[in-house]
Amino acid sequence: MAPRVILFYPRTGWDTVGVTASLPLSVLYVAAPLVAAGVEVRILDERLLKETPPALLEALGDGKDLAAFGVSAMTGLQITHGLEASRLVRERAPQVPIVWGGVHPTILGRQTLGHPLVDFVVVGEGEESFLEFVLRRVEGKSVEEIPGLGFKRPGGEPVLNPQGPAVDLDSLPPLPYQLLDMPRYITTKILGERDMIIMASRGCPHRCAYCYQQNPNVNNRWRSYSPEKVVDLIQELRDGYDLNAINIQDDLFFGNRKWVTRVCEEILRREIKMTFRADCRVDYINGFSDDFLALVRKAGIQTLYVGVESGSDRVLEMIRKNITADDVRKAVKKLKAHDIIPQMSFMAGFPGETMDDVYKTLRLMLEVVEIYPEARTSNLQLYTPYPGTALWDEAVRRGLQAPTSLEEWGSTHWNRTQAMWFGPKERDFLELASYFSFFIDGKTVASWYGANPFLRLLNALYTTLVRFRVRHSFYRFIFIGRVIRWLKAKGII
Repeated sequence: MAPRVILFYPRTGWDTVGVTASLPLSVLYVAAPLVAAGVEVRILDERLLKETPPALLEALGDGKDLAAFGVSAMTGLQITHGLEASRLVRERAPQVPIVWGGVHPTILGRQTLGHPLVDFVVVGEGEESFLEFVLRRVEGKSVEEIPGLGFKRPGGEPVLNPQGPAVDLDSLPPLPYQLLDMPRYITTKILGERDMIIMASRGCPHRCAYCYQQNPNVNNRWRSYSPEKVVDLIQELRDGYDLNAINIQDDLFFGNRKWVTRVCEEILRREIKMTFRADCRVDYINGFSDDFLALVRKAGIQTLYVGVESGSDRVLEMIRKNITADDVRKAVKKLKAHDIIPQMSFMAGFPGETMDDVYKTLRLMLEVVEIYPEARTSNLQLYTPYPGTALWDEAVRRGLQAPTSLEEWGSTHWNRTQAMWFGPKERDFLELASYFSFFIDGKTVASWYGANPFLRLLNALYTTLVRFRVRHSFYRFIFIGRVIRWLKAKGII
């Protein structure tokens, strides 16, 4: 009988099928070598489950043939839901090893191992380490020498092994899409198209002061699939699921300009007529030649996701973005000239930031869509302090109470600020802004729910109000923002 593994992808707190629930690539990539080695893999994506306990118990059975229960967790609510699932597994099948991987265990492996519901952690890339773990467990061999594995010695002492070399992406086996209910992962994130996500590269060499990739346990060396393999991935999804768009979900797709050129040329050579979204940087855009941008657009890259973060030059310097607000305006105009739509992300709540800085950020968000009406902006995302980053010590110095357990880390959330350096009224405003700023561009929410004419009308009306507030810095009586926050807290939306 083939060994069996369950991979669990917890809820994130913002999980709408067809809108925000993209392919769970973290567990899909871990599953690929297991499937190739003959292991029976079951992926449970909690975002798609009506009720977790019945589905998990059905998959678990008596657990006697289960080699491992794997949990993938980012910092935040995935931890809370991952612990709930782990507790259920421990109660039903206490002999099954519970293995945690993902961003959070990579950053805080020892603390994660300290939890009684976590037996092992995989630090960094998990494809090879987790496969070796499963095979050794099945064969009854020791796992203590596996690169990137964290385990507990008798008595509970946590041990973290050094990571192995970076994964060669082209050497990975095909992704086992057959393990998922694939049609449920079709979204409309790219201008209303039928799209799914792929990963074409890994890593980012830049040193933004807030980014988790600064943590020494994260391998931030940029590497990629070959251009031919990237286009193979695109064609596989296009042909298999009738897609007309692909969201390339990399940390830095434009990490190598020659490689991007070859990817675009391969798309054109195969005459693939699709729309693509990829990530980029403001300084890169301003350094691109017109010929390069023309090639990118011709290949179908219609949207660039661009990390701006702040509208304050002082904050941009503090967080090491190597750009100014004027650079952002220049980049928007340049993309407009090439009919490439920017989708720009913004953040607030940094240690050392002031409310004046926050208001500048909101105004720059509005400026972006005034310069280029087709542009999109993110909501105002709230800064999450990560250990090992340049801002971590400063956040602690300014009053951050560093979480000491998985439960405490699980209470962090994308629309809950930890900015203790702001007063209670300012923190309340930041949280409300994380909701009402969704409406600044007038398109993001409409693309999610625009099929409903009533919701489309409400979106248009509220967008007008939000833009008035931002334009005139009038932030009293933020009623709708409070309603949305209440509805979200109750799980209604």
